[in-house]
Amino acid sequence: MPWRITSPIILQCRNISAMSKNSSTLEKVLHISACFIVEIDAGKITLDDALDKCDPMIRRITEHLLLSFYRNRKKILALLNKFCSKTPPPYTGALLSSALTQIIFQNSVTPASIVNVAVSLGKKCHADRFINAVLRNILRGQEYLSIGTNKQASEVLPDTILKHWSRDFSKEQIALFAELFLLQPEFTFRL
Repeated sequence: MPWRITSPIILQCRNISAMSKNSSTLEKVLHISACFIVEIDAGKITLDDALDKCDPMIRRITEHLLLSFYRNRKKILALLNKFCSKTPPPYTGALLSSALTQIIFQNSVTPASIVNVAVSLGKKCHADRFINAVLRNILRGQEYLSIGTNKQASEVLPDTILKHWSRDFSKEQIALFAELFLLQPEFTFRL
């Protein structure tokens, strides 16, 4: 059953101050990123609007996490699908995506700490064992280490863009676009 915007978890996501004052920055970032992914994927909010609503204290980290996730979405979701026996509910899937993105692209925190925080957040929706099993199996297999290395256009670019560009550009040009798409920008300029 799809989650509605009136779901208690989504309503809680809208207000980061609903989390306890003892919550760590990592916990806040994972939680708010997962909530934003749910709302963005449901078409309720844009990425820019989500970042505008973000707490200034965690905005930069959250922005980096979300931009890294959406740049590598296909690969991250493919890796999660490989290790998930069933499709998780939206918040649980978004929490897994956020945690895996942070493990791969933000090296300031150890993977074990990220898993522990994701599991503690998963307790709120009774998905702690599932989250623990999926993330620990991914870490054990170490397949996540190769996510940024393979630059096949079909694994990187969204299907709609790939379909559109295949009419206008050669395969070599599309492969170059895929490589450029995965490059970490020197800075992000937003209006």
